[in-house]
Amino acid sequence: MTEHRDQSPAADSLTLEAMELMRTLTPEIYPNATIARFPRIINQLALCWKHPDECRKFFDDLLNDERGDRQGFPFEIVVELTNLKLEHARQYSSGMDVFDMYGQRL
Repeated sequence: MTEHRDQSPAADSLTLEAMELMRTLTPEIYPNATIARFPRIINQLALCWKHPDECRKFFDDLLNDERGDRQGFPFEIVVELTNLKLEHARQYSSGMDVFDMYGQRL
């Protein structure tokens, strides 16, 4: 990830960057449950949001279990993260279609 200024927020609070990003989201995609249960994910997301390649990798790492030993997120969190991933793709699209967003082609 690119270098960002050092941030040491409490584990249960959002950074300034995260709060700024959350203010840009519509109520339909606002990640209430993720903020409540996993604020560190939202903080990390805010750091990479304006860096499309890094952000896509971040989402892929979150949503795909490459190690085979993860418990996985509750369904509500998966929905919110997926909505955020789609919003990010909408904002930073480089002509990708829906299949490219998921790294798949039919």
